[in-house]
Amino acid sequence: MGYEYGLAKTFNPRDEVKKSGVFMKPPEDLTLEEQYKEFQKMNISEWTNVRIPRPKDWND
Repeated sequence: MGYEYGLAKTFNPRDEVKKSGVFMKPPEDLTLEEQYKEFQKMNISEWTNVRIPRPKDWND
């Protein structure tokens, strides 16, 4: 029994995400400074805290 390593495909998460229709920002656009600028543009005084119900077996 043998295995040919040449047939193995590499896994690239970015390509898999693109196939599913989700588009990711390039890594150079995800700097801390850029995210901080986006956060400053938001109106955080009107945020509401939204919680989803916990599963029934959460504390078991």
